[in-house]
Amino acid sequence: MVTIKDIARKAKVSTSTVSHVINGTHYVSEGLMNRIIEAMEEENYHPNLIVRGLRSKRTNTVGLILPEISDLFLSELARLIETLLANEGYQMIISNSEDDINKELESVRTLYKKMIDGILILPTTCCKINIEELKEQNIPVIFIDREISYINTDVVKIDNVKGCYKATEYLIGLGHHDICYIGKNLGTSTSIERENGFKKAINDYGLSMRKEFLIKAGGTTYENSRKALADLLNNYKYLPTAVVTEDDKMAIGAIRAINDFKLKIPDDISIIGFDDNMIDEFLVPRLSTVKCPMAGMAETVVKILIDKIKNNNLDNIKKVILEPVLVIRESTGKLVK
Repeated sequence: MVTIKDIARKAKVSTSTVSHVINGTHYVSEGLMNRIIEAMEEENYHPNLIVRGLRSKRTNTVGLILPEISDLFLSELARLIETLLANEGYQMIISNSEDDINKELESVRTLYKKMIDGILILPTTCCKINIEELKEQNIPVIFIDREISYINTDVVKIDNVKGCYKATEYLIGLGHHDICYIGKNLGTSTSIERENGFKKAINDYGLSMRKEFLIKAGGTTYENSRKALADLLNNYKYLPTAVVTEDDKMAIGAIRAINDFKLKIPDDISIIGFDDNMIDEFLVPRLSTVKCPMAGMAETVVKILIDKIKNNNLDNIKKVILEPVLVIRESTGKLVK
């Protein structure tokens, strides 16, 4: 079996230099790199895909970093992106940051070592990725759904403020004035913008907002939102007649709480989510929601990424904001007095 020592001996370099070329962990001059690549090709040491990638400085591989792989919306978005990339001749590596800064940085380092051609990421709140350093290595980075004010890179997102505004406005139009909002309290741009959209609608229509009706669930699980709404229903004498949630996952947890208190949807409490997950159609009642144009988001992200990889125009920063669509189903209804 051929080893790194054999390649180093053939190329007349140190084993550490061979390792740097393979892992992309240190700068190696073009002349030395070519000698090592030729030795690898002659000895059939490295997979052809990687060897061709080293030769052209391309591997046709893209990294996708998600905060929660199990999330229905994100898993479907990942599937769409992967399919579109495959159509362009690229493979995708998925990494889970769990919304943890250190795990996010480690994911970027791992992807860099694999010599990926680009990175797609839903960044953490305090993202510490050195975008400029990656650009110097001709690695484009595109943020999806979230943006960081102090990081100048491409962003593809939905108009979160408008989405939650439209949801709240619709409920107000049905006669609801006591409307509760359930957010995750993660501090991400998405969380902040959606909450701001809710508040703006309440203010624009001259409604007063009880502080108890602005709920911070403190997490992303079904149980977080179930418990948060259950605490309100159990301990507060004034009940909301409608609920807006940061996403559909929060809505499902809230539905459980409403059912546990023997209240009816939408007769007693209307509820509307955000994202339009595939499961929404199968809930009873079917969930009204704000639809994020997932296919359009995936197509836009891939189009921008491929253009940057092929044309190396990393300095032409793009920010694309997609329009949300209100989807009305059976979980919302007119206020019953």
